[in-house]
Amino acid sequence: SLNNVTFKGSVTEIGRYAFYNCTSLSKIDISNVQVINESAFENCNSLIGIDGNESAGVIAFSDKLRKIKDYAFSGCSKITQVTIPESATYIGKYAFTNCGLTKVYFNAGTCEIYGEPEIAHGYISPFVDNPNLTEFEFGKNVATMPGEVCAKLTSLNNVTFKGSVTEIGRY
Repeated sequence: SLNNVTFKGSVTEIGRYAFYNCTSLSKIDISNVQVINESAFENCNSLIGIDGNESAGVIAFSDKLRKIKDYAFSGCSKITQVTIPESATYIGKYAFTNCGLTKVYFNAGTCEIYGEPEIAHGYISPFVDNPNLTEFEFGKNVATMPGEVCAKLTSLNNVTFKGSVTEIGRY
């Protein structure tokens, strides 16, 4: 059973479904990765550490990360906190759905969020269906709160803006 994965050197992209359903995978080092593709770590429900961070469930991506695509970490139930770096330019639908999230730090100043309302399923925000998500913090360089980013977060009770937000997106 696969427990740890470390990418050294020049790996910059994780392919679709690369570690899908690796339920014993607990730690990954993806510090040079720029793109995490669809469902790359979906249902890795033992995943608690990324890039040497051993704090259980606290995930802080490196500043090299650009894109987190659809369902990338969906179902990773032990992830409780996630930090989206300034370098992120895209977060796909359901990227962190059904995780154990309680807090999100969103530092990406210019980031496209896939979260359009869908007739059949309602909102498809990257963070939807995290019933324990109570805090969302936007970093000092975030001038625009992306639309849909907080859609359907029913337990959300604290949203903090560290900078000068000039626009809040739709929905």
